[in-house]
Order: sequence, then C-alpha cells, then structure tokens
Amino acid sequence: MKVKKISRRSFLKFTAFTTVSSAVSIGGYAYHIEPKWLKVERVPVKLANLPEAFDGVKIAQISDLHADDILTPEDVAQVVTFVNLLKPDLVVITGDYVTRDSSYGFPIAKALKLLNAPLGCFAVLGNHDYWGRVEEIVEAFDFHSLSLLKNQTQSIERDGSRIWIAGVDDVLERKQDLEKTLAGVPANETIILLAHEPDYADLVAADRRVMLQLSGHSHGGQIRIPFYGAPVLPPLGKKYPWGLNQVGQMQVYTNRGLGVVRWAAVPAMRVNCRPEVTLLTLKRAEL
Repeated sequence: MKVKKISRRSFLKFTAFTTVSSAVSIGGYAYHIEPKWLKVERVPVKLANLPEAFDGVKIAQISDLHADDILTPEDVAQVVTFVNLLKPDLVVITGDYVTRDSSYGFPIAKALKLLNAPLGCFAVLGNHDYWGRVEEIVEAFDFHSLSLLKNQTQSIERDGSRIWIAGVDDVLERKQDLEKTLAGVPANETIILLAHEPDYADLVAADRRVMLQLSGHSHGGQIRIPFYGAPVLPPLGKKYPWGLNQVGQMQVYTNRGLGVVRWAAVPAMRVNCRPEVTLLTLKRAEL
C-alpha cells in the first residue's frame, strides 16, 4: 500500500491548525471552565492550646471574591449555598470582595448575609477593597449585619470555653495594628487571626500570641506550572502563596480565592489553580 506523502506546506498548515486549536482549547478552559470549577480543600489543623470544647470545630474559609462580570453576585450566592451544605461551625472571609468597582459591595454583602454557621461569620478587608470606595464596602457589611473586623477581636464561646477570632485591617495599605487588635485578649488563650496578606505571618509569628493565621490575597498565583509553581505572585503573597505552612510556632493557611484578577503578566484566568473553599477542622495537638 502506498503512503501518500505530505507536502511541507500541508504539514506546516496542519501544525499551525493544531497549535491554534490547542491554544483556543486551553484558553477556553483557563478563562471559562477552571475559574468556575470550585474545589473544597479539607484541612486538619492541630493547635496546642485549643480548648477541648473546640476540638473538631469546622471553619469554612472563603476569600478574594473580586466580584465583577466573571464572578457575579449570583455566583457568590451559589458559593454561599455550597458553603452552607458543608455545615461549618464558623465561617471566615479574608478580603477582596471587589477589584475596584465598589458598587458590587451591596449585592455581595446581601449574598454573604445568608452564610449559616452557629458560631458566627467574620470578615476582614483586603487591599482591593481600599482601591475602590472602601466606605461602600463597610456600609454594605454594616447594613447586612456582617461582622467586619478592623483591628478588632471577638470571643467565641462554646460549652463554657472560648477562643478568639481576631482581624487586622489591610496590611498592604498599612491599615493593620496587631497590638491594638490583640490588646484585650488574656494571655495563653487561643487566637485565630484573619489577615488578608499571608506574608504578614512573619511579623505575627514573632509576636507569639497567635496560633493560626488565615489569609488569601495570592490566589495561589492563578497560573501554576507543574514542577515550578506560580511564575508571578503579588506583594506580601510570595512567601506563603497557598496551603498550610508552619511559621515559627504559628501556622498560616492561604486560600486560593474564588475570583480572578489581572496583575503584572497574569491574565484573568486560572490554570492548575482551581478556586477554593477551605474547610479547616481544628484538632487538639498532643502535648
């Protein structure tokens, strides 16, 4: 049987076609599929000074919504329904509700108001919230009775014991005040800190009062190359860009976020870095 020879011109046309087709397919996936392909990360966290009453408590964390025409308020409402199905005891949100358009603040807050957790729902601001009209975000949260911690701490009680949820204002915008935030907390009690930027953990760990920091900001890089990681990461999101890390005696967990944003050479897409809902389970560490 004769095999028909392919001309160089035909081969080049075929190669160009397959290359373009692959690029279109990958681009379509990165822009339209992975950014909506939510993943639950289930993370056990051992804390040495955790009261027995809080052993097994589940904390749902979401972060970096960046509400816009890609992640709409309707999408956020679906995420809220999804989080509620996980039946967390506590919910935390670690900033960047919008990218710059603060008009999304009220519809986002309206959706987040439906989060259901018996121990409460607590939030902090991120740098992008300040890059718009941050007062609109704050007003929206106040209107919908959402607990926004701005260098504040709230005690959480359960069966006669308590832990503390602390929240610093945005670090990149130099609004944080750790000393003010922790001033009212007695010594040797369990403190979980919400701080938008994960690399703030180095300073928090040096203080030695916080046992766990929960952060977002980095989006995990949005694009992660196998065996390499993220080519581009934002300021204060480079050292601990995703997952659970030990920093001195403290741990920091960085959530990959829900939305996407354009920065430096990173387009508004996700590759090998799916949007995340974290479900952390607190465990008493063996002493």
